[in-house]
Amino acid sequence: MKRLSDTGTPADSAPTGLDEAGRQAASDVAWAALSLLGCSIVEVYVLDELTGEYVPGAFAASGDAPVPGRSIFAEDLSVVLPFGRVSVSVPDASALAGPIGAAGMRLHAASLLALRLDRGRRSLGFALCAFLEAQTRQQESVANQVRR
Repeated sequence: MKRLSDTGTPADSAPTGLDEAGRQAASDVAWAALSLLGCSIVEVYVLDELTGEYVPGAFAASGDAPVPGRSIFAEDLSVVLPFGRVSVSVPDASALAGPIGAAGMRLHAASLLALRLDRGRRSLGFALCAFLEAQTRQQESVANQVRR
């Protein structure tokens, strides 16, 4: 695994309230998800509570760095991953519309796994795990284990 970058956005465009410790935590989550889930790219989005947007906080990639992502409104995330649901597996990323689908296309994902990063009833962010090949049953099993 090649470490390309700790953060998907420059420090001066970090989400409100996300300091160096927050960016490092987002980076740690991205790298842990990359190594545990076997995906190709993980982007961690952090909720900016003032704007209601999830902004790119960090990414990890096993190959080339992805093009930086754009903010995603909380309402757009809830279409794919409603609050209260821990994860969702999307076997065919090309069938997904909206900003999450656009993120999948930007990452050249064949399939996606989205994971909520919540603390109790408070949303902190979410991770988008991109697989460059269609998910196998083993990857779907990992997604099911994450849901528990």
